[in-house]
Amino acid sequence: MNINQNFLKQAVFFIVFVLGFWCLTILFLAPPEQGMVLKQGDMQQVRLMRYAAEGVKETTGQLPNWNDRLFSGMPSGLITGVEQSSLLLKFKVIELFGGVKTPYNFLFVAMLSMFILLLSLKVDQLFAAAAAIGYAFMTFSISSYEAGHITKVLAMGAMPGVLAGLVLLSRKKYLLGAAITALFFGMVVNYFHYQIAYYAGIMVGLYFMVEWVSAIKNKSFRHAGITTGIAVFAMGLSVLTCIGKLSDTNEYAKSTMRGGSAVESDNSQKGSQVAKQGLDIGYAFSWSYGVDETFTLLVPGFKGGSTAEYVKDEDFGDRPLPLYFGDLQFTSGPVYMGATLIFLFILGMVVALVWVREKPSDTFAKLNYWWAIFGFVTLLVSILLGLGRNFFINEFLFNNLPYYNKFRTPMMALVIAQVVIPMIGLMGIHRFIVLVYGDEISDKGKKNIVVYTAIIVASFIGLAIVCSVFSDFSALETDKKIVEQGGRETLNKIKDLRSSLVWNDIYRSIMFMGGLLGLVYLVLKKQATANAFGASILVGVLVIGLVSFDMMGVANRYLNDDVLVNDDVLVESDGYKNWEYKDTEEAILPSSVDNQIIANNTDGKRVIDYRRGINGTFNDNTAGAFHRNIGGYHPAKMSRYQDVISYCIASSGSTATGNGDLMNNHALDMLNCGYIIGISQDGKSEIVAPRYSAMGAAWFVDSVCESPSAKQALLDINTKNLDRNVIVETDMKKEISSKLFTTDSSSKIVRNFYSNDSICYQSKNLGKGLAVFSEIYYNEKNGSWRVYIDGKEAKSLRVNYILRGVEIPAGNHVISWVYKPADRSVYLNIEWASSGIILLLMAGSLVVSAFKKEDDLDGTDKKSKNIGNSSGIS
Repeated sequence: MNINQNFLKQAVFFIVFVLGFWCLTILFLAPPEQGMVLKQGDMQQVRLMRYAAEGVKETTGQLPNWNDRLFSGMPSGLITGVEQSSLLLKFKVIELFGGVKTPYNFLFVAMLSMFILLLSLKVDQLFAAAAAIGYAFMTFSISSYEAGHITKVLAMGAMPGVLAGLVLLSRKKYLLGAAITALFFGMVVNYFHYQIAYYAGIMVGLYFMVEWVSAIKNKSFRHAGITTGIAVFAMGLSVLTCIGKLSDTNEYAKSTMRGGSAVESDNSQKGSQVAKQGLDIGYAFSWSYGVDETFTLLVPGFKGGSTAEYVKDEDFGDRPLPLYFGDLQFTSGPVYMGATLIFLFILGMVVALVWVREKPSDTFAKLNYWWAIFGFVTLLVSILLGLGRNFFINEFLFNNLPYYNKFRTPMMALVIAQVVIPMIGLMGIHRFIVLVYGDEISDKGKKNIVVYTAIIVASFIGLAIVCSVFSDFSALETDKKIVEQGGRETLNKIKDLRSSLVWNDIYRSIMFMGGLLGLVYLVLKKQATANAFGASILVGVLVIGLVSFDMMGVANRYLNDDVLVNDDVLVESDGYKNWEYKDTEEAILPSSVDNQIIANNTDGKRVIDYRRGINGTFNDNTAGAFHRNIGGYHPAKMSRYQDVISYCIASSGSTATGNGDLMNNHALDMLNCGYIIGISQDGKSEIVAPRYSAMGAAWFVDSVCESPSAKQALLDINTKNLDRNVIVETDMKKEISSKLFTTDSSSKIVRNFYSNDSICYQSKNLGKGLAVFSEIYYNEKNGSWRVYIDGKEAKSLRVNYILRGVEIPAGNHVISWVYKPADRSVYLNIEWASSGIILLLMAGSLVVSAFKKEDDLDGTDKKSKNIGNSSGIS
């Protein structure tokens, strides 16, 4: 059996382009070749939160299941991960079997994914490459990577591949379509960013909505049903490849802020981060894109770029400045989708509408029309979701759409638009060339395409200009700080710089769009070349150049602008997007105050880091590298712990009752907080203040105080004497045998062994006692703390809202707490089997294609190959 020559030819070209993408990522990200890495804020926080756990692994050979360095303790699953057996993760097929390493993989995956999508639409490879480059270098991806949101940008990169699989299914390439859908959706899930996976699901849902509307009109129910069934099966397999981690996270989420709060009502008070069933809507919608801010999709500097925009100015020198004046609290860069790509998207929409109007019964015109409908609907939904609080229907969706109230940052929904804009745009220019040179539509229709595109593009640019003319380039809160620090003259200079950036970028977008309009006009007049083949090559090369220059030029502002080249040696600049050498980045060293605490903290008291104020305390992991930290940073801290922060520790919050006095704070006492790290009064040095009221690792209490509600329990923490009283909520009261317990002067409980996953105590008491342990209570299906008295399991109690308790018989006893994660062996087998099936599907589909006899692998006629529309929604 001979290999299909058409398949072989396509495979060779595919490999050449893929290797080209790899080279492009290396050329763009030059600093890593010199041993440098970005100073990614979030990744530094991850390194800090993992630092102590990695130290445990060096000693014991395995990572602990419980992390004691964040928020007084939490499961390690979302920090160090849980064991997985997915072959998709092991072999990393879409990263060239692991050959494309970090940091290049995020760009490469995006280019590969979009390239496959355009090829599945039967778009010429040059245009497919232009779409791939444009998609990879969109600024939301670039700025997200710069901030350290690695899993997000990788999941975003794989999204177009999911759509490619669905397109192949619509083309009745069922085996290959199932394999591609499962592979790419599997990687979206395995990259482990739930919000991006959720948006990928919305994109798939919109696809099938349009698919079924088309099926109803065309009465093609059988094919639509088959396509839907295979897609559901393929995506189900994808989910199974990560089922263990999904299950672990789902169980943990019940205890986190994403799962809601026992304190908050359905109408939680303004300022709260957590509502009854999930995140508070005000907190979740705090990162909503502004209505006029959507012009940044077309003009990158329309709202001043970033809150630390790097500029070269005579007055300020070369440094970052607060040029952003949009609705967000701060931003590391705009969501820019390319003047070139948006022009092409508009062209693609117009081509579809004009074509179907001229030939309403033409099969391929109708298919292209349905793609345009899908593109428009998807873009519209993406933008409306991204507006968050600025569009009324989003509140309804937040309260009613399943799981939607677990996510924040609505502007992230714009990732859906990032997929469809280059997809429809590059498909449009390809179709336009074929229609013009093939005389598939009338001369009037061809002219109308150019005229309508020019009018729509001019309208958008005109609106951007009008908005800018009437803008005063002010940012209320930012400008107050500028005036306080530098005066009114400084503010006026900042506003001038904002204005300059906006107008320069408007002119920039006009230039790119004008260039493309001229190119389209040349195609219309057939001035490019004499035939469609030559025109596709020439226009394809020019479009690649324009798109690359457009997208990479803006991307460079937010990733590489801080790198200067002197004598071919990369050095750091004073820019805000700094690179540093890897040895420097990896170094996590204790400060003098850390060493001071380590030397004196022989009994393992906790530490609260107040160097950055109370907000910094719960948004930074620096102290956690060397101490058992009261605070820390993690997007999914436990809900009950957040309640204690808001009501008992912080001086502000939803209805905070903690007085903010860290030296006299009951919650810190019961959490055995022995040290405060702060800043001296002159602000020049770090200091350590001991807390002598810390209550120790464990203690006996005399009486039980029942709190009728969660909120009352928090109030009681602030007012009760926790040395003698224990606070128990109604649901736990029935587990305790008495309201009163006897203690005497000899009663004591001492910790004699400590590790992350097990702790041992020795107790002594003349009578039956109730002991409180200064450790976080956790009891979920994915893991729980079990307590044993003299080797026999006892009943663990949740006391003082977040702590552990246990009743101990009279006498001397050994009490052991052991953290036991759930058995994941079944999940591991499922992950291995499902991922293996996906890889077999992928290999099988390629073998079938390679040895298929027909040169036209689609089995379509010559016309359909030229038009390329046999690939549309059926």
